[in-house]
Amino acid sequence: MENKNALAALSALAQESRLAVFRLLIEAGPGGMSPGQIGERLGIAPSSLSFHLKELSHAGLIAPTQGGRYLIIHFKKMPMKNVLFLCTATRAARFWPKRPSTIWPRPTGEVHPRSLALLAREGIASAGYHSKSWDTLPVVPDIVITVCGSAAGGTCPAYLGPVLRAYWGVDHPAHASGTDAQIDASFMQAYATLRARIEALFALPAATLDGAPDTLKHELDRIGTLHG
Repeated sequence: MENKNALAALSALAQESRLAVFRLLIEAGPGGMSPGQIGERLGIAPSSLSFHLKELSHAGLIAPTQGGRYLIIHFKKMPMKNVLFLCTATRAARFWPKRPSTIWPRPTGEVHPRSLALLAREGIASAGYHSKSWDTLPVVPDIVITVCGSAAGGTCPAYLGPVLRAYWGVDHPAHASGTDAQIDASFMQAYATLRARIEALFALPAATLDGAPDTLKHELDRIGTLHG
């Protein structure tokens, strides 16, 4: 996916209703759903749904087809990986609104208030966010990325098996000290760095994502050196 397309997709999915629509279409599978079915399932008014579908279409995430008398909406199949971000203090670290996910074996169950405030300023919905344990993983990830020093060198769940692993170390903002402005700046720096790296991950071509593990590992390590 090219950088401009990745940015468009991220922007579209940062809105809670559009993210819900996209997830519903993935669950629906190749058969897709009509706009009426989507609106009924999610409780979105037709006028609002039309706007959201247009934004998702412009971002290249969905495609409409004519199914007899009705319009059918499908999600566009793209290279998909289950990516797990591993951090020792997810009360502060969970910045991203969807897959990838961040977990730790002893979660607090909370998200740091400064993280929530930052997400609100960035226009990213955060309802239902909480830190999670790796004991509750719904699937075994394809890629595990550690984002702080203690996660990189600490105990990792052995049952994950031979997954692809990378290290994207970021200074943890919850450890910052100083004035409120200085602490907020630390949170913003962590967010900007992780966002830049995730956008670079989304921009990798399909041939790299689905190609040789060594090649993908090289790219993940390169991305881990980027800064926001």
